[in-house]
Amino acid sequence: MSQRRDALAFDLDGTLIDSAPDIAIAMNRLMAELGRPEIELPAIRRMIGDGAGTLVERALTAASVPHRAEELDIYLKRFLAHYEAEPVRLTRPYAGVLETLAALRAAGYRCAVCTNKPQRLTDIVIEVLGLAPYFGAILGADAVKNRKPHPDHLAVALTAIGATSAQAVMIGDSANDVAPARALAMPSIVMAYGYGRAPLSELGADLILDDFAKLPDALRKIDAGL
Repeated sequence: MSQRRDALAFDLDGTLIDSAPDIAIAMNRLMAELGRPEIELPAIRRMIGDGAGTLVERALTAASVPHRAEELDIYLKRFLAHYEAEPVRLTRPYAGVLETLAALRAAGYRCAVCTNKPQRLTDIVIEVLGLAPYFGAILGADAVKNRKPHPDHLAVALTAIGATSAQAVMIGDSANDVAPARALAMPSIVMAYGYGRAPLSELGADLILDDFAKLPDALRKIDAGL
């Protein structure tokens, strides 16, 4: 019988929470400052996942805002100021997240968050939404030297909860979650409802779920060797 993998690393946006509506509000406040029309929510969803800087660069490009590389930090700071002013107006955990995390904690799982969201915003959102008690470690993009998809981000998150890759599973929604798991020889699960841009079938995840509440059963399948 296989040993249970009792350490879980979770992506945040598109996996645990639907934050795109608040991200879109903040981004469109920046667009208004720049005299550009609003970017629609579906387009914003497709821009999320690679860190705030990449998000802003994609939005500027989509809105045809001329910009040099050295100007990106200015736009990023303006976007983050808008976002930090109201980060959880519309953001909510996905259905089943709170209940499932509670069940996993009761079952003895060690859990960490491994996200490309800035640490300050990550901490605010997780605390306000009542998710903080379920995680032994919360590591945003700027909490580590190399963020996802670099495996160091995931490895540091696991170390913070006293786990090794042999004891762990990565749960996310995109290639940025699957790639570091594969680099560490870990199984991964992706959520079909998330923000990933690549077709799910191309990611190479061990399992694809359409409902977070199905996660405990999926973990049992992984422990049983699928």
